[in-house]
Amino acid sequence: MTTNSGDIDWNKKITLEDKDTSALGLQFTLPPKSLFILGHLSNDNYTKQDQYFINGRVFNFQSMEIKKKDGTSNISRENFDSFFKKKNGSIQYEVN
Repeated sequence: MTTNSGDIDWNKKITLEDKDTSALGLQFTLPPKSLFILGHLSNDNYTKQDQYFINGRVFNFQSMEIKKKDGTSNISRENFDSFFKKKNGSIQYEVN
């Protein structure tokens, strides 16, 4: 959740119900003024979806569908960088 000034309120956690019954899928409704952290890198910085990582790992993202009132965004590994942009030191996708 965020504060009235738009800063992240790290002390206010929310519980999400996974509506996808598969072991590998995740489906939930994210409330307004909240955020979802998809992943975190250690000892490396993300630059693009096909970059070489110093620890030999690969960007293993497959796909994501984001539904909002004005349409649906279908995000794949290949078009990830078209949706997620670097902002304030992190890679973000803002849903307005």
